[in-house]
Amino acid sequence: MDWYILSANYGLLSPTALIQPYEKTLNKMPVSDRREWASRVLRQISELGCDQTTVFQIYAGQKYREYLLPGLRAAGYSFNTPLARLGIGQQLAWFKSHSTDKLP
Repeated sequence: MDWYILSANYGLLSPTALIQPYEKTLNKMPVSDRREWASRVLRQISELGCDQTTVFQIYAGQKYREYLLPGLRAAGYSFNTPLARLGIGQQLAWFKSHSTDKLP
């Protein structure tokens, strides 16, 4: 199964990509920039050749989902957001309990 990272700076990012550090988040971006970011991610998904049989598992915060999910739906994709109803502390605990690495 392929997986990717949603990056505020790069959009859709391969987990093996080498990138420069950055201080950017969608949490403080204006609405117009978040919409453009979601459009960029949707273009990147299309460029990957994903078709409507692809089901996306999205583990991302509200600001990352708010314009991306309607775009995925409009393009005919299916998706799940397993942690969407959890607070950030609960999400972090979930990731820690499901990690194969020892986290501090």
